[in-house]
Amino acid sequence: MKVPKFCLPYVYCGMDELNPKNISAWKSVESDVWRNEGIWDINSTTGYPQLLRSNHFQYNKNGEEVDFYSDFMVPFYKAFANTVHEVSPNAIIFFEPVIDLSITHTETVHPDVVSLSNAATAPHFYDASALMLKKIFNSKLFFDVTSKFPIVIGERASQRAISRTLGLVKQSGTVDGQPALPVFIGEIGISMGMRDSFQTGRFISEALAFDRSMQALESNLLSFALWNYAPNNRNDKGDGWNGEDLSLFSADQYLASTDKISNIYSGGRAIEAVIRPYPIKTCGIPKMINFDAKAANRTFLYEFESISVDCNFCSSSPTIIFIPTFQYPNGIDCYVSDGSWQYSRSKQIMLYYADCSKSAHAVVVNHRSS
Repeated sequence: MKVPKFCLPYVYCGMDELNPKNISAWKSVESDVWRNEGIWDINSTTGYPQLLRSNHFQYNKNGEEVDFYSDFMVPFYKAFANTVHEVSPNAIIFFEPVIDLSITHTETVHPDVVSLSNAATAPHFYDASALMLKKIFNSKLFFDVTSKFPIVIGERASQRAISRTLGLVKQSGTVDGQPALPVFIGEIGISMGMRDSFQTGRFISEALAFDRSMQALESNLLSFALWNYAPNNRNDKGDGWNGEDLSLFSADQYLASTDKISNIYSGGRAIEAVIRPYPIKTCGIPKMINFDAKAANRTFLYEFESISVDCNFCSSSPTIIFIPTFQYPNGIDCYVSDGSWQYSRSKQIMLYYADCSKSAHAVVVNHRSS
């Protein structure tokens, strides 16, 4: 059997023949589960295998045409969640949507998943232009897979397009336009080795690509997990799986570093865009996060709204913001709309005590120049 072969994502490069030697996956013909199910058998006259039920996988047990999500994924989700909750009742289960290019980014969460306890939807997202172009990546170009006009040109236009796309991904946690489940981006990252970064040790293009994705996450107030940290990553072998090279750390960059013992960031790649300020805890409802890693003053803006007018609660429950010394080595200049704040450089956090008489609050952090 011959199938299409793709050397890179979406890049066709020929046909591959599967199992050319016709090696059986089963120790004996009698142990083949598909034969035992009556899907095929040995023809008594010819002695060759004969297909008996060509549409076996087309219909479910009720005789209805199979829907992969409803008939297979949801039952698996339920069995998995029930098993985990028997051991850990409070565990939050991340459900990754079915990966199907025919399903649009506007696909919403399945109703049967919404009914599960402690559930969150965890779609993956990758900047297709960064993955596909790689060596010739350009921060002024973006492939918008959700649009009829997929090529977006211009840095601001590209940023708006990726933010809009992630906004559509966020809709995967809704039903009838209403939030139904928390959305957690289960994977997001950037492929390394763009242009000449391995030779120079400077991951400039990767940082630009990462900053674009991170700003899009922040503009949509999305939680996420970066893919990935592979401690054995090498430039020639990448992460050691399927040709991928997305690790934030590489042993080659670490070994090439002149201050690897004293510098905790040695071996890090594109981390100037990855290490960012962010709210750890908020005494209210987040409304806006903005940070541009390219800006000289590293301006961080955070806005939120109060949910309580209890002054005792507000004074004892500060909003906690991570302020990385990597971005602010000389300290910070901070401006708040109301209330008071405290900053601990050693702990890399800022405590903001909002004024309980106000409903809307804003925090602005800048890098102190000297």
